[in-house]
Order: sequence, then C-alpha cells, then structure tokens
Amino acid sequence: MRTLGLTGTVGSGKSYALSVLEDLGAVGLKADLEGHRLLEDEEVIREVVDLLGDGVLTSEGALDRAKIGELVFTDAEKREAYDKLIRPRLLSRIKKWLDEPGDGDRVRVVEAALIPEWGIEDWFDEVWCIKCSDSTALSRWSRDPELYWKIRRAQFAPERKQQKAERVIENENSKEDFRDRIHNEWRKV
Repeated sequence: MRTLGLTGTVGSGKSYALSVLEDLGAVGLKADLEGHRLLEDEEVIREVVDLLGDGVLTSEGALDRAKIGELVFTDAEKREAYDKLIRPRLLSRIKKWLDEPGDGDRVRVVEAALIPEWGIEDWFDEVWCIKCSDSTALSRWSRDPELYWKIRRAQFAPERKQQKAERVIENENSKEDFRDRIHNEWRKV
C-alpha cells in the first residue's frame, strides 16, 4: 500500500484535490476533520477549557472551533500551547490510520496543511503540495479575509512547503484544469 501526503497553504485547493484522488480510487483522511472529532473528546474539552477559558464553550458545552480559532490565530503563545495539547493526539490518530492494514492496492492520502510544519514528510511515499497565489486563494475563501491572513501567517511560506514536496501542483485556473493536473500526476504514482 502506498501513502501520499497532500499539503498546501490555506485555500489552495487541498480538499478538492483529495476528492479528485478519491474519485480515482484513493482512500482519504482529512486532518482537519480528525481534529474536529478530537475536539469532541471529553478529556480534550476539559484541557482546552483549562487552557483557553470557558469562553470557547458553546451553550451546549461543546467546543466552539470559531472561538478557538480567534484565540489561537491572534496569540502566538496560545497557539503554541494549543498545538502542544492537540498535535500529539492528532498525529497519533493519523499515524494509526496510515499503519492500519487493509485497502489492498489503494493509495492512502492524508490531506493536511501542516505536514511540513509537523515534520512528518517521511510518513509518506510522496508528498504533494498544492500551490496557488494568495489572491486566488482569497477569491475562493468564503469566510473573513482577516481570518485567512491569520491562518496563512501561522503556516510555513508556500515556497517552504513546496521544498518539502516531491510534486507541486499549480491551482491557479479552472477546476477542470486543476483536476486534469491531478490526473496527470496520479498516472505517475
């Protein structure tokens, strides 16, 4: 079984790339969704509240990801502490999924913006980086542009991410063009 890491900056098109790869027969895991599931764990909820305060809770007692994002993307110390709390658990889940037997000849793909930041490139047979300009990413971004820049500044520069990848796939044009580029790279796997 082969493994593929799919990375890129915020808004670059990683999720769409994963969906194309799944259509081609790959099995995918979205690190963001695993992170969301992790935030439903009772122990994690307690630890996040201890770290960030009751203000990150919804009226139902769940963690409010938007409020967490506001705090961790505006305060480097809180982001670092939050990362120390969440990252080991999240990476453990990703590694467990990669190491599970099964799926036959299907390629397992992990979509995670932070593969280079986490230093886990060696977990994969290949790392692909999705590349697009900030203006293109912002034109696709449906949320607050300020949030885009906060997240973007918290990540490695695009050039640094690209240096960590075996393949860089440009996503500046239409979805059809991007899909074709992914198909072309997939044929080489």
